[in-house]
Amino acid sequence: PWKAENRTPILEALGSAQVPDVIDVKALREREGLSREDFASIYGLSVDSVRSWERGTVPSRATRAYLAIIAHAPHIVRRGLGVRW
Repeated sequence: PWKAENRTPILEALGSAQVPDVIDVKALREREGLSREDFASIYGLSVDSVRSWERGTVPSRATRAYLAIIAHAPHIVRRGLGVRW
């Protein structure tokens, strides 16, 4: 059970999220062999955001975490989102 007094040892054992400061969105998209439009559509992102990130705008911490998961396990993200590819 998750109790307040157990929180610290559990978190120490599990570790905390290591969210990258920088994600090369263009390289990630190209590694997948996708256009901006297709990358955005498959992963539920806006094309304008993808374009902006590729030009140097830093995504939010939550978005960088999401992109890091895409980079590590794109097939799992696609499956979780119901994408058949």
